[in-house]
Amino acid sequence: MFYWNTAPTFYGSGLPAGIGLVNCTNANGDPCDAYFNLFLDPLLDGFYLTEDSPCIDAGDPNSAPDPDGSITDMGAHYYLSTTTGDLPAQENMPAAVKLISLAPNPFNENTDLTFSLAKAGLVTIRLYDINGRAEAIQHIEGAAGINCYRISAAGLASGVYFLSVNALQQSCVEKVILLK
Repeated sequence: MFYWNTAPTFYGSGLPAGIGLVNCTNANGDPCDAYFNLFLDPLLDGFYLTEDSPCIDAGDPNSAPDPDGSITDMGAHYYLSTTTGDLPAQENMPAAVKLISLAPNPFNENTDLTFSLAKAGLVTIRLYDINGRAEAIQHIEGAAGINCYRISAAGLASGVYFLSVNALQQSCVEKVILLK
């Protein structure tokens, strides 16, 4: 896990002792807390770590190693120069889907998502809670170019969520905060 660009008082009480207290370094020499949480920009491209991400080889050294034998990476996917399956290398992927804005954020009940697509296609929009559970899923037909969509969080509790926009075998993710 990593905390980037978050308010220090947002998480409240009930957290494990020492979480957020920068008192050690990981295998890369980056400052972290006792749980190996980083307080640096993770440099993500959707769910994927970028080549210069501080999350590469930055996980708990007691965890199982990555397939290349190195210390586990932090992130949804192990860092590779290519993605799994038949997708092209990450660095050669065109920007099939790009998140332009999400406003307001923090939001109360509704927020407006603006994204662009390289070509028309099915778009899946998911809102995940902090534990990775999909709380809301919507499928829409997106047009080539700029698209706008209103996200409703009716019935969801206040908290941190992650909004995922998936289209054309790519995804973008943005952290959102719901305040009621």
